[in-house]
Amino acid sequence: MPISRPSEGATSLIVACVAWGTVIGGAMYANLVYFPAYLADLPASAVVRQGPYGLNEGIFWGPAHLALIASLIAASWMNWAIPTQRRLILVSASIYAALVVWTILYFYPGLAAFASSPTLTSVSPQEWSERAALWRALSWVRVTLMYVGIVPLLLALNQRSEANA
Repeated sequence: MPISRPSEGATSLIVACVAWGTVIGGAMYANLVYFPAYLADLPASAVVRQGPYGLNEGIFWGPAHLALIASLIAASWMNWAIPTQRRLILVSASIYAALVVWTILYFYPGLAAFASSPTLTSVSPQEWSERAALWRALSWVRVTLMYVGIVPLLLALNQRSEANA
C-alpha cells in the first residue's frame, strides 16, 4: 500500500502541533533552567537579565508565539469545513488566547518587576522571595494548561487521520 501525502488540512494541524510543542518546550526550559537561576535570590540574581550580557528571552518568545498564532489561523482556515476539527482547533485557540491574556496581565509585569528589583529598595529580599515563589508556582500552572491546550489539536489531527484511513 503506497504512503499517501497528508492533506493541506492535516499538514496545517501538524504544523500547529509542532508550533504548540515548541512553546511548551520553551516554557518547560524556562521553568526548569532559567527561572530558578533568575529568581533564586532577588534582587542579586536579577543580574541574569541585566547588562550587556543579560539574557533576552524575547528573541525566542516573539517568533515562537507568532508561529503558533499563524499556524492556529492556518489550521482553522484549512479545517473550517469539518465541524469536529473546527471545534477542537477553536478550543486550543481559546486556551492559548486565555494563556496569552494571563501572561500579558500577570507574568510580563512580574518579570519586569523582578528585572527592576535591584533598583527598588523599598521591597525587602524576603518579599522578593515570596513574590518569586508565587510567580513560579503560577508559571507551573500555566505550563500545565499549555499541555492541556495541545490535546484538542492532537485529537483533531488524530480524527482527521482516522477519517482518511
